[in-house]
Amino acid sequence: MSNETMLEVVGLLVGYSEPYGDSAIDETRYKNQEKIISLVENGIEDLINNSKYKNRTEQSIAKIGNRAYETLKTLQILIEQNI
Repeated sequence: MSNETMLEVVGLLVGYSEPYGDSAIDETRYKNQEKIISLVENGIEDLINNSKYKNRTEQSIAKIGNRAYETLKTLQILIEQNI
């Protein structure tokens, strides 16, 4: 499955999360945001665990570790710019 297809499927499963201004709709969107939070936290935990392999001598393992580490650094910058 391509990344684009996966993101589309996740979007359909999660639903909208942007506030609308109607309390009934926003309650659903709050629950959808909670789903996003769970997905993101789980993904970040995976990246943290994988980043520990960045200095391994096996190239395929180090590749995964380095990509996870670089992604965490990018996320850190994005978060710092928006908080």
